[in-house]
Amino acid sequence: MDALMKAGIELHGLLEKLARAVLAGKKKIRYLVHTILNSPAAKLSALVRTIHYDVDMPPYTLTELLRRARFLFPYARIDEPVHLRLKEKDSGELRPVMCFGWQRRALQKLCGDILKVLLPAYSFDFMEKGNGGADGAAQYLGAIIKEGQYDFVITVDIKNCFRSVNKAGIEQLLPLPAPVTNNVLLILGDTAIRKEPPAGGETDEHSLHTSILEADTRQGIPQGSSVSNLFMSRAVLGPLLNATPFADRTVLHGDDIAVAAKTATEAEAIYQTLRSLLENDGPAGPLTIGFHKIWCVDMYVNFCKYKLRRTPKVFGAEIRYSPATRSYDRYEHNVEKIYLQAPDGEEGQQVTQYSEAWKKAFYPLWQPNELAEDMLAVTTMNAMSNAWKKKPHVKKC
Repeated sequence: MDALMKAGIELHGLLEKLARAVLAGKKKIRYLVHTILNSPAAKLSALVRTIHYDVDMPPYTLTELLRRARFLFPYARIDEPVHLRLKEKDSGELRPVMCFGWQRRALQKLCGDILKVLLPAYSFDFMEKGNGGADGAAQYLGAIIKEGQYDFVITVDIKNCFRSVNKAGIEQLLPLPAPVTNNVLLILGDTAIRKEPPAGGETDEHSLHTSILEADTRQGIPQGSSVSNLFMSRAVLGPLLNATPFADRTVLHGDDIAVAAKTATEAEAIYQTLRSLLENDGPAGPLTIGFHKIWCVDMYVNFCKYKLRRTPKVFGAEIRYSPATRSYDRYEHNVEKIYLQAPDGEEGQQVTQYSEAWKKAFYPLWQPNELAEDMLAVTTMNAMSNAWKKKPHVKKC
């Protein structure tokens, strides 16, 4: 344990030196980046934070951890396959998610440590750790609406955000050596990809989708990497949004963007500005806007997992929160899935446990009243009824 603590302390010291060099504008930034990437202590610290531990196996010995750390070379090709898994979206589409081996995970974590020092964070980005995630994003948007007395919100999301990034331009945006960017953060053409079928998925359907999506996974930045969100928020979307005149009323969560506006006309103008910024041929672009909508806050605004609505002025013009339409759709989908996968006789218990956990995920912004409880119960029963009809053991007349 002493050796691991010393490794963490040494890495922290190196990152502090890098931060001071950035503030001072010194030329030795590149030298310090190189030093961190080659530091045995930094590699060991990153390895310990990313290695998967099996509770049924003895813990890794220090000797084994040190042996593995010596195999971490960020400048050299990593001879380690990448696993492709297809995750089903609420819409029924399949999202390709990459799963990496222990070498890439450790080196990605180390690169992430460096990038957090070299790339500035933005206050409107709620994928940043400590900013509150989707709950923080919804609260921040509600505060903007209330304090600025905005009547409209434009929301947009970026279609195939991670895969749309121009791979050739990534080297220009990241302050890392080009070989490190290519070997650690990207999936090159000669990287072996192993396909894993989704749980309960059809083999033929899986083969069809993976044959289509495997080429896409080599484009842009891989979804599933611990550095991908950091790259998108701090190197791509953050700088673009921060340069706009409406940055102080912007909210960013992943590839979802919301901007408050006084009028519907202003909201439309903001949308056209976002299109111009995102869909141009800059280093990371073009990034195509997918779904977009202008919302009136007196009706409701769907953003992240919440639905926001402003009460009438006679009731204080307060912001009220409830689960978004997409959240209810996901809830219904998951209830059906849980029911189908549960052992016979345990379906109701497992669905009830999920339902209680789902409601707690919205606390304290939303606490269901009696009407909401009744609506949720109807949604649950409908999903369970649909799942019951699909259960393999059910005999149909």
